[in-house]
Amino acid sequence: MYQKRWGKIKEKLYDEKFDAFVVRNEGNIRYLCCSDVPSFPLVSCVVVPRKGKNIAIASSLEEFRAREKCAIKNLKVFCPYPGIKNDGKNLDDVLRNVLKKINAKKILTDTKQKIKNAKAKQDDFIFNIRMKKDKEEIKRIRKACKIADYGAKILWEIIDENKTETRVANELDHALRQKAQCNSFQTIIASGKNSSYSHHDNTNKKLGNGMVICDFGVYYDGYCSDITRTFPAGNVSEEMIDVYNIVLEAQEKAIKNVRAGKKISGIDKLIRAIFKEYGYDRYFVHSTGHGIGLEVHEKPRIACDYNGKIEKGNVFTVEPGIYLPKKFGVRIEDDIFVGKTVEVLTKAKKKL
Repeated sequence: MYQKRWGKIKEKLYDEKFDAFVVRNEGNIRYLCCSDVPSFPLVSCVVVPRKGKNIAIASSLEEFRAREKCAIKNLKVFCPYPGIKNDGKNLDDVLRNVLKKINAKKILTDTKQKIKNAKAKQDDFIFNIRMKKDKEEIKRIRKACKIADYGAKILWEIIDENKTETRVANELDHALRQKAQCNSFQTIIASGKNSSYSHHDNTNKKLGNGMVICDFGVYYDGYCSDITRTFPAGNVSEEMIDVYNIVLEAQEKAIKNVRAGKKISGIDKLIRAIFKEYGYDRYFVHSTGHGIGLEVHEKPRIACDYNGKIEKGNVFTVEPGIYLPKKFGVRIEDDIFVGKTVEVLTKAKKKL
C-alpha cells in the first residue's frame, strides 16, 4: 500500500525534476507511513527523495512507537533533552541536515514552508491523490460507516425529551467506543433552538420537544465516518416534519444525481434549487459536503464554487440542512462512495 504511494510521489519528482518532497501535513504523513493510527501521526515530517530511501523525522516523545509502527524505517529523531541520542535539537535542524545530506536543493512541499538553502514550492499533489481511495481504504471507511450506523440505531433507543444533550452524547460515545478506535470529532447533540445552528457545543439543556440534530463519526483502522441524523423528541410540529421531508427529498435527489464525470458543484446547486422552490434557500448556510478518509474533512469540497469533477474512488458526504433562527433545524448526512456504481456507505434509517 505505501510502496505505491511513495512510487507516485517519486514519479512526480522525476517528471518535474525536483529533488525531494517534504511532507508536514498530519493527514499526508499518515497516508505515507502510519495510516492505521487515528488523528495523531507518529512522525512530524516525511522526506521522499527522488532517489534513495524515504526519511521520517520524529520527536523523542514518539521515537519508540515510531520505530515499531512507522512504515518508513529510516528514522531521524529530534530532542532538546540531555541524555537522549538525537539527530538535532529540533525538527527544522534535522530536516535541514537531512536535505543537505541527500543534496536536495529543489523541493516540493505540501504546506507553506521556508527551508534554508533550498528552493521550495508548495504543491497539493498528495492531497489530490488522496481523493481517490484504494480498496483497502474503502474497506476501512466502510467499517467505520457500519459503526456509525450502529450509533444511529442506538440513538433511536436513547433519545428522550427528559435527557440532556450532554447525557445523550455520553451514552452514544460510550456505545461507539466499544466498536471503534475513537470518535472522528466531538459528537454534536443539538436540540430545540440549538438545532437552528449549523454547529453546536453540547449543553446540559434537556432535549424537550422538537427536533434533535445528532452529528457524529468514528475512526476504524485510521479511517473515519461522518453521519448526521435528525430525530424527533417528544412532540414535534407539522412545520418540523415538512422541513424534515424537504431536506430528505433534496438529499436523496442529490445522491441519485451523483455520477463520475459530473461537476462536483452540481450536487450543491441541485440542493439549493430544491430549497429555493420551497422558500428555504436562505437557510442553507454551509456547503453540501466534504471528502472523508484519513481526516474527517479533506478534498473534495462539495460546494457550488468548487472547480472539479466527480471521479471514481471519491468518498464524500452529502449533508444538506435547513436552519430556522430561534426555531429549529434539520440536517441529514450520508457518506457516499463513487465506484463502478454510487454506493451510500451509511445506511441508517432516515424516514421519520
